[in-house]
Amino acid sequence: MKTTHIFIDQNKKERTRHGTIEFPLAIYTEHIKENILGFIEWHWHDEMQFCVVTQGAVEFEVNQNKYIVREHEIFFINAGQMHHAKNHDNIDSSYLCIDFHSKLLSSFPGSKINTEYIDPYVQDKSFECCFIGKDHPLNSDIYEKLMEICSLYDKKQDIFQIWLNFLQIWAWMIKKVFPNQPQKRFTKTDYMIRTCLDYIAEHYAENIVLDTLAQEVGYSKSTCCRIFKNYMNCTLFDYVISYRLNKATTLLLKTDMNITEIAYQCGFGSASYFIKQFKKKSGISPLAYRKQLENKKIFPID
Repeated sequence: MKTTHIFIDQNKKERTRHGTIEFPLAIYTEHIKENILGFIEWHWHDEMQFCVVTQGAVEFEVNQNKYIVREHEIFFINAGQMHHAKNHDNIDSSYLCIDFHSKLLSSFPGSKINTEYIDPYVQDKSFECCFIGKDHPLNSDIYEKLMEICSLYDKKQDIFQIWLNFLQIWAWMIKKVFPNQPQKRFTKTDYMIRTCLDYIAEHYAENIVLDTLAQEVGYSKSTCCRIFKNYMNCTLFDYVISYRLNKATTLLLKTDMNITEIAYQCGFGSASYFIKQFKKKSGISPLAYRKQLENKKIFPID
């Protein structure tokens, strides 16, 4: 499975369907340069995620920590953690996303399996992620199991073996990987960034005024802008534009709204300004992008 665009709701939660209630697992390839923004926007999801780089080098950022992950290396992101990804040093890169809910591993509610071996890790918000590089003693073992899971998933067969493989990986993770990971305390800066993102998500269709946003987070305008740029590696203005483009792309792909309607609904103010910003980010016009995906028959996952 291949995606060209991740759909994110007003709370920055990814809305891509990750498997089913009966078997909450989804596997897909993310080719970063094919994303409309040229990177994977900040988002979070209830599922945990293994990322296996298959080409190039990917720069992941989880909250304020950066990780460079190269071919054959593995990156684990815990449930509920804000993260994004981009090509490292503009190297054309792609990676496998293996998204799974803790329910895939769990026993009945309140069981010792859940309370001792799953919940303490999944529900610990100070535990963000972990990197399993080529020099890690378990890299080859975990990589082999993940590749077997992907192969079985693609063939739509033997979900029992997929489940057994996940149990083995989880046993390795809680015994040999998780105990060595540093924990992070949620800070005032984290809270400020989350508040900014929530405000932008709620008001992106409106004229966002910096004075109002700064008042919302309890900082001066200059301090708000400085902290945001240091944390997010982009300005508030750039983030708002990217967020609006993200929303506009969803409408381009999932509706028959015209360009002017999309522009105004996503807060751009005019069709010409929307087209200018879209071309700046993607290199093509919104209409050309829509036709390109229609011709390739590539559509978003509901």
